[in-house]
Amino acid sequence: MVLIAAILTFQTTDASTIAMISVPQLPCMFGIAASLSLVLGIVLHILIEQPMIDTGHALLRKRAQARSLTGG
Repeated sequence: MVLIAAILTFQTTDASTIAMISVPQLPCMFGIAASLSLVLGIVLHILIEQPMIDTGHALLRKRAQARSLTGG
């Protein structure tokens, strides 16, 4: 995320240009990197984590129902 933020801040992929950052540009890079990380985290939670959690809960419910039917 820091690399993407640096590219968005400086509009270049030249490492020597990015290496010469100034102190006022650091908060901008940090803000962009933090925002991208937050958005990516939310998207991954919605698209991957929550469906897997729901699948796990459904499997546990099925297992509990099967146990109650068999008397175990």
